[in-house]
Amino acid sequence: MRCITGSKTIVRAVQLWAMVVLLNHPKRIFTYTCLPQHGGCGSAVQVEIFQGVYNRPFTCPICGKTITMNVELPLPGATLLPRQTVHAFGDESSYGDVIAYGIVAVHAHNRHTAERLLAGLKRRYGVDPEEEFHFAELYHQDTRKKTGWKHLPIYRIFDFAEVLVSGLLGVPVVFTVGAAHQSEQPVEFSEAGHFPAFKMGTKELTALQCGGALLPLSQVFDQSQIKFWTDPDRTPISFGYGKVQAHRMHYLNNSDANQRIVAEPPDEQGTPLLQMADLFAFTATHALTEKRYRFKNRFERLYRMCSPAHSFMGYHDEDETKFKPLPSRLEVRHNQIMSGGESP
Repeated sequence: MRCITGSKTIVRAVQLWAMVVLLNHPKRIFTYTCLPQHGGCGSAVQVEIFQGVYNRPFTCPICGKTITMNVELPLPGATLLPRQTVHAFGDESSYGDVIAYGIVAVHAHNRHTAERLLAGLKRRYGVDPEEEFHFAELYHQDTRKKTGWKHLPIYRIFDFAEVLVSGLLGVPVVFTVGAAHQSEQPVEFSEAGHFPAFKMGTKELTALQCGGALLPLSQVFDQSQIKFWTDPDRTPISFGYGKVQAHRMHYLNNSDANQRIVAEPPDEQGTPLLQMADLFAFTATHALTEKRYRFKNRFERLYRMCSPAHSFMGYHDEDETKFKPLPSRLEVRHNQIMSGGESP
């Protein structure tokens, strides 16, 4: 199943995150013997295993015996937090040609510590703890003056963000981001097989980035160890079938690792750390973009402080004999920022 973006050929959206797994999470091939002493047929078959820590069901293609493989091939630098329940909070952002979904994750028992840190820092900056932080509003003076942050100039907003990130890292929290460069992605998918045609708009692409942001966490934690909240977005979107609210598509379905992570219902008591996800997602798009603008160096510094685990959606270049993955240009930007290099 294929669609065309200019002269590039890429897989359909239903397979796009499998493509990301191929790009960012190397696979290994080993020979598995279906042992007769365990009820198998004795055949030796090659099995593809993606790096990570998870359980993978496998069915012998010869005799049909099914087993569960315990895979423990952690990714370099993927040991984000000790293996226990984590609470993850996510939000989306777009700027220029960059679409991103950012997540901040914290141990469940440290969640209230992080929330108290956020509330206390607001008081320190003369802001009511109930006043929410929305970077898109605070970045522009005309919208900031309508909020409880109106007494703070923009450089103080950046100061607040940096102090907050620094404090949260000590809790600790971790950041992950899924992102794509729109120039590398299709505008429309044509009908293929039983999959109907659909347009790849910003919201549809954002939904896929949520899966990318959850992917690094799924490499370390089992789905039962992750509770995930997303900022509600009721914009109707469609992947070719009936329309659904955008936030209903904010999940990860990683069949290779037998992982499915879906968002929790909105918390009636509120989820203050969604504001931190807002800050990070806004920071990620403004740091990763190639556009020049005022305060870009502050966003890059914030991004570098967050030091996120990342999963960038690349694309595929196909000819008649080869189907090879090509990395996203965002990999270059990420590496440039993390090394402290100058903006383009």
